[in-house]
Amino acid sequence: MIIPVSISIVMALPEGGEEKKYWRKPLDFHKHKVPIGKVIIIAERCKACNYCIEFCPKEILVESDERNKKGYKIPKVVEGKEKECIVCLHCEDICPEFGIYIEEIEEEEDDET
Repeated sequence: MIIPVSISIVMALPEGGEEKKYWRKPLDFHKHKVPIGKVIIIAERCKACNYCIEFCPKEILVESDERNKKGYKIPKVVEGKEKECIVCLHCEDICPEFGIYIEEIEEEEDDET
């Protein structure tokens, strides 16, 4: 019986001991546009379960110091990673309170004339 397996390589970097993940890419990766999304958090629905933070494949969400009216710490997008969301929708799917959603950003095509 053959079981399909997702392959990831974890390498330790010599200078800081930090680990970096490398995922394989499809052979025709250059032919496809990777979507970019904007993360929108509905603060009053958040109950700080941190599922969105834990399951984000691009690791763009972190817990902030900001609290909602109920006293829960809400997530925020890491500064500098605003355009790294790939619209995978894991955060939307996993949020038990429907407190986060993604809007796909349409990038304008550059004319090469």
